[in-house]
Amino acid sequence: MAPGELMAKRALVTSETHPLSEPFNIGSFRFTGTGVEVHGRPTYEETQGAFDFVTRAVRCSGFWMVDMIRYIESREDFGDARDALISAETGLTEGSVKVYRSIGKRVPPANRVEGVPFGHHIVVAPLEADEQIEWLEKSKAEGWTGTELRAELHASKRVKILSGSAAGVQHLEVVLHVSVEAPTHTKAAGLAKAEITRLLKSHGGHILEAKVATVRAQ
Repeated sequence: MAPGELMAKRALVTSETHPLSEPFNIGSFRFTGTGVEVHGRPTYEETQGAFDFVTRAVRCSGFWMVDMIRYIESREDFGDARDALISAETGLTEGSVKVYRSIGKRVPPANRVEGVPFGHHIVVAPLEADEQIEWLEKSKAEGWTGTELRAELHASKRVKILSGSAAGVQHLEVVLHVSVEAPTHTKAAGLAKAEITRLLKSHGGHILEAKVATVRAQ
């Protein structure tokens, strides 16, 4: 039997009271706000079902939160109780709810890639729909962390700008020869690079590569 079917059959969630912050049971496992209690000696199948629930919750809770918030807010018949329901159940601040709401709107289910963490979907949220899927698929294939995905996106943007693909942007390659006079006890190379940086900044540019050669005075 597949883990999902097993969980559906055996790991039925029961809650003693409301709200969900109260303990609930999955078979012989009792889940509290701070841990898991085991009652009796559960079978391998019961243990697998409960653990399957936990791993899915870890991977998918962000997506579940996004879609539940959007659904609750779509229920106009709930009236003012919608905000109370969200705040009571989640304990989230209004700022956090806005973030979830934004992610749900920018990255709908059709653009999500299963197996890729929720945090990665936050990273690609500003992109167009086709780009979101492309980068999420690439992230999954390469096994990138969220930080690595963000770095790859940043590098890609730089390449686009430097190649002139961005609208209204031109890439100019300029070679500067800078002569610096300095006392013998100073580092001439460092002064030369500093002078190049100053010149470029004064014209709105930046250093892509700097090669400095030093010649000792005769």
